[in-house]
Amino acid sequence: PWSGFHKQRNFALSKCTGEWILYVDSDMEATPELLNEIYTTIKNPTFNAYYLSYYNLFLGTYPLIGGDWFPAWMPMLIKNSPEMKYDETRVVHEGSAYKGEHGYLKNFIIHHNYPTIDSMITKMLSYTDLDAEKLKTHKLFGRYTIAMNPKSTLSVLKHLTWYPFIYFMWVFFWKRGYRSGVPGFVYAVLGTLYYFLALTKYWDNLCNEQKLKPTMKEAVEKGFSIIK
Repeated sequence: PWSGFHKQRNFALSKCTGEWILYVDSDMEATPELLNEIYTTIKNPTFNAYYLSYYNLFLGTYPLIGGDWFPAWMPMLIKNSPEMKYDETRVVHEGSAYKGEHGYLKNFIIHHNYPTIDSMITKMLSYTDLDAEKLKTHKLFGRYTIAMNPKSTLSVLKHLTWYPFIYFMWVFFWKRGYRSGVPGFVYAVLGTLYYFLALTKYWDNLCNEQKLKPTMKEAVEKGFSIIK
């Protein structure tokens, strides 16, 4: 049965027998320059882990520069050891939990990130379901601690407006995502929508759990009262 990306990765890692592990997804491409650097590095390694940067290509060939898109460093070349685990508190956008000393490789890995708008929205709908479910037990969402009170309109509106807005300002202006032009703006807006959808789904889940939604009878009666 499906247990989440993080547990799936950790299961795969438990089956690895090689001395070194290179983490790649099916939409990533290692350049010849990167492969040569990896071969040279692991012959005489200085560290047990090396960070590589994604080079994100959006809608086919638009490079995403700035924001949290490039450089985007991740520990992707790690010596096989029990320390090589993925953080199981992150059901989406899971990352390695390795915290030891590490080096950096100069060459990047190409990430064919969302070839179409439809592919991004389809994945967004699926991932926001997972994030909304995760928020029931792990309140950290991105860089923010979520403390939504579904009984308070002010609390809900704060989460649904302020946090997505702050994300857009941070990624597009503070982190200079504007250097990617229109593709960067589109990506930042869709990333903002991701925050909004995940938090909206979380609010809906809380309302269902706490039985805060009106009954069908109450909803109909309210409609009649407005008409009158």
